[in-house]
Amino acid sequence: HTSCAQCAVQREMEDRQKLLSAPPPAYTYDAPPPPPGIPPPHPPTYYQQPPNRQQTTIVVEQGRTIPTQAFIAPPDYTCLAIIAVFCFFPLGLLALHIAGKARESIRRGDVSSAYSEAISVRILSRLSISIGSFIITGIILAIALPIVLSD
Repeated sequence: HTSCAQCAVQREMEDRQKLLSAPPPAYTYDAPPPPPGIPPPHPPTYYQQPPNRQQTTIVVEQGRTIPTQAFIAPPDYTCLAIIAVFCFFPLGLLALHIAGKARESIRRGDVSSAYSEAISVRILSRLSISIGSFIITGIILAIALPIVLSD
């Protein structure tokens, strides 16, 4: 009886091995037919992202969406860099230059470089705007305080 049990265990192990080594079954989705009076579903529609982002295709079928991995291009912060140029020229100009490099990286599809350059632009722009705000506040106070105190 022990040999029969061993044979059964051996057969079960072989069956499991076959199941694990076989390719997975194809998954299909058969939608139920539409009720009378409703037109049949449209064929799948394919959408592509604009050319400044990494190409990804998203398939949309009636009743479900199949997501694919997508890389979203980071913002290049060009507008923030332009504002920074007016607040504190040296850092703002550097931020504007790096924003141009970030735009070029996005255009090339180099997402990792674009992210690091975008972070640099954001930091430099914020620093430039902060320094410019302090300078403008100092100038206003330097002009207004003597006028207010002389009265």
